[in-house]
Amino acid sequence: MKKLSIAAIGLLSVASLSADDAANKLAWVSELSLDTQLKFQTEHATRGRIDSRKVFAPSAELGYSAFENGRIYLGFDSAVAAKGNGREDSFGNFVSPYIGITYDITEMFSLDAGYVHNFWTGRPAGFPKRNTNEIYVGVMADVVASPALYGYYDFDRREIAIEGSASYFLDLSDYYTGLGLDFGAKVGFDRAKKPYGQAYNRDEMGKKRYFYYGLSADVVYSMNDNAKVKVGVEFAGNSAKKNAWPNFGFANGATGKGHKAGVWCNASIDCSF
Repeated sequence: MKKLSIAAIGLLSVASLSADDAANKLAWVSELSLDTQLKFQTEHATRGRIDSRKVFAPSAELGYSAFENGRIYLGFDSAVAAKGNGREDSFGNFVSPYIGITYDITEMFSLDAGYVHNFWTGRPAGFPKRNTNEIYVGVMADVVASPALYGYYDFDRREIAIEGSASYFLDLSDYYTGLGLDFGAKVGFDRAKKPYGQAYNRDEMGKKRYFYYGLSADVVYSMNDNAKVKVGVEFAGNSAKKNAWPNFGFANGATGKGHKAGVWCNASIDCSF
C-alpha cells in the first residue's frame, strides 16, 4: 500500500506540473492581441496630401503585453491603388511595416513610440523610388474624445511632422443592436527638406512647410465581439499652394497644379482577437 501511495503521489505531481505548464502557456497566449483591417478608399491622403485614388488599404497589428503597464507591438499599414490612369493611380502605393511600444504613464496618459520603414512601391514615371525610415513618439489620453499628440521624423526626407487628433464613438445600440457612429478629427504641421527625392526640390514647388487638417465620420456595425463593418466619408486638406509639393500628386496636366483638399468614401471590415 505504501508503494502504491508513493506511485500515486508521483503521478499526481506529474499531472500537477503538466497542468501548471499548460496554464502558463495559455497565460502567455492570452497576452497576445491581433487587429486586422481590410479597407477600400476612393482616395487616400497622407498628412493632408491626397496621393492616391481607388485604394485598397489592408493593415494588421500583433500586440503582446510583455510587462506591467506596457505593450510591444508590430504590424504594417499599406495602400495599393487600382491601376488604370498612369501616375495618378500609382503615385502613393506603399507598404509600411512598423514596430513600437506603449507604456501607461498613469491611469489617464499613455506613451507610444516606434519605428516605421516605408516601402514606396509605386511612383510616377521619371521620379526615383524613395524608401524611407521614420521614428515617432506620442502621448495619448484616456478621456472623452481620446485626444493624442504625435511627433514624427523621417530621416530620408528630412521631414518633421506634429499631429494632434481626437475621436469619439457614439453608441446607438439602444436603437439598433451593434450600431454606432465613429467621428475623428486631426490637425498637423509638416516640413520636409527633401520631399519625394531630389527631383521635387525645385523652386517652383513652393515652400516645404504647410499645415493640414482632416475630418472623418463612419457608421459602424458590430457583427459580433470580434468583427465590425464601417462605412463613411473623410475630408482632408492643406495650406500649401496648388503647385507646391504636397499637392503635386494629382497635378493637372494642363495647369501643372494639383488640388488642396478632397472628400472621399471609405468602407472596411475590422477584426480584433
